[in-house]
Amino acid sequence: MAATRQQAAKAQTKSSPLADDLIEALQDQRVVEALGKVLAPVIAKSIEGTIAPFLKQLEELNATVKGLKADNARLTTRCQGSEENITRLQKIVNDQNRRLDDIETYSRSDNIIIKGLPERSAAERASDAPPLDDNKRSLQDSYESVEATALNFFNMTLGVNVQPTDLSVAHRLKAGPKDKIRPIIVRFTNRKARIAVLRAKKSLKGSSDQIYISEHLTKAASDLFFKARNLLREGKIFGTWTQNGQIYVKFDPDPKARAELVKCEADLKLKP
Repeated sequence: MAATRQQAAKAQTKSSPLADDLIEALQDQRVVEALGKVLAPVIAKSIEGTIAPFLKQLEELNATVKGLKADNARLTTRCQGSEENITRLQKIVNDQNRRLDDIETYSRSDNIIIKGLPERSAAERASDAPPLDDNKRSLQDSYESVEATALNFFNMTLGVNVQPTDLSVAHRLKAGPKDKIRPIIVRFTNRKARIAVLRAKKSLKGSSDQIYISEHLTKAASDLFFKARNLLREGKIFGTWTQNGQIYVKFDPDPKARAELVKCEADLKLKP
């Protein structure tokens, strides 16, 4: 019985003549090529049916990407045009601001501000005090008491000969946050008298009266001068002052070095 089973197993493991013929045929290159020609359309159709949906999706995605690229190109062109317009408009605004500042500076070129000068009379203390930036109001009225105080200060304290005809108007202004006494704004009709007063302010240094004279600067110039004075206190520049409403700075410690006109904060950048 056991022998019969072993014989049957050996019979199953032996290759049949048909299988041997098939294996031998597949080893023939011509047979393989013939099978390839027969099976190629079937395989291609099967592959096409499998990947066709993916190819369609890929085409749709490609079309979408092309559309997005076109939109991006149009937006880029529009952005570039907008940036150019913004740059052009910003230049126009900056030019106009500079012109307005120049006009405002010129309109203040005959003025000076005196801080710390005591009010001498009740009439002066009762006078109106228009705000510093309100040029129309600050030059609107004339108060004899304020003018008398200014003239007395110029002639007696500074030693500068200033006549009533040298002044156009003198007013008290509203006190600022750090002002204990309302400042005076004085407009000169005689520019030489104004220059003489500004030169004589050096005599006030070291005085216990704490009276200060300055030009009537615009807001932009005042802010710039404040930053320049900070740099001077920090020892980063070697001198700063105003002249005709403009800011000058010495960047070089050499006494013979000339001061430079600074128009904006970028001009205050320290040089290497």
